[in-house]
Amino acid sequence: MFLRLYVVVSGLRPDREEITVELKDNEIIVEGEHREQNQGESVHRQFCRRVFIPKGIQKESIKCELLAGRLCIIGMKTTGVGKRSIPIVVKKAVEQE
Repeated sequence: MFLRLYVVVSGLRPDREEITVELKDNEIIVEGEHREQNQGESVHRQFCRRVFIPKGIQKESIKCELLAGRLCIIGMKTTGVGKRSIPIVVKKAVEQE
């Protein structure tokens, strides 16, 4: 199981800090705000999306990518508690002189 969330944010720019993504407790919070003024007219758009993180998702693995006006938030599942395989790295012994 993994988490994949898409949010359309076209028209907003992260380099102007118009989009923020935060992790708070068990929620991902995506917020956006855009203000624009031209010749006496003004435009103001704002949104907030809160998504509960499902049980079994590693919070540390959550990452965010922006491509073509679409924000993709991805989180990987936990490996589970208890048993896990540990790889064995084989190294050659240093020859003695």
